[in-house]
Formats: sequence, C-alpha cells, structure tokens
Amino acid sequence: MPFPSTATVTRGRAYLPDGTFVGALCRVCGTETAADDLVRSRRETTGYTTTCRRCHRERNAAAVPAARAAYRQRTPAQIDADWLRLRTPTGGLKVCTVCHVAKPREAFARNRQMPDGSSSECRVCTSAAQKARRK
Repeated sequence: MPFPSTATVTRGRAYLPDGTFVGALCRVCGTETAADDLVRSRRETTGYTTTCRRCHRERNAAAVPAARAAYRQRTPAQIDADWLRLRTPTGGLKVCTVCHVAKPREAFARNRQMPDGSSSECRVCTSAAQKARRK
C-alpha cells in the first residue's frame, strides 16, 4: 500500500505533516508497508520495526529451527563453557528466579535447553512448588 501523498519519508519511515507515523519501507523487501503490517517493537520510538510481517515470518521460519537444533547438539563441555561465560560477572553464582538468592551451580537442576545448561529455579524452590501442586 503506497503512503499518502502528503507523507514525508525520512530514513525509511513515513510521517504525516502532523507527525503521525503511517508506515515504513521494509528493509528486507523494500515495499512501502503500512504501520499495521509492520512488526511491533518496544525499542523503536514509532513502536514498529522497519520489517514487514511477511519478511519477519520468513526469516524466523528459517532461523528458529536451526538455532534449536544447534542448542540440542551442545556437548557437556560447551554447556560448561556457556555456564562460565554467563556466570563470570556474578562470581560463578546463579540467581534463582523464584527466591532471588545467588547459589552455586549444584543448587540447580540440569536443563540442556537453557543457555547455561541449568534450570532457572533452584532445586529447593522447584521441590516446594511441586509439593504445593500435589496438595
């Protein structure tokens, strides 16, 4: 959909004379795209990225399965390296997302799908949640 004739385009984004954002040129396919057909973003001042939804879906359809496959094929040595890389700023400790206490690696169950190879909740909080569910 072409932009209104009164719209001015600056840096790929189209604005009406009153400053209202109306759309952008898709940075992937180059088409003029209305704001409703752009991907939402909290980072952008306009509230939208400069990528149309169709191009965004096509890129994710190719990228997400490949990234998941790479995560699943990590070796224990790679998981240990990720743990050290992610936990060095906290002195080798990880903060539980439930109790918010920094604990050593052994306090967390293994979870190979997480970047550091361990779950986000400590074992104590996990078992407490399981006990509460059973009652």
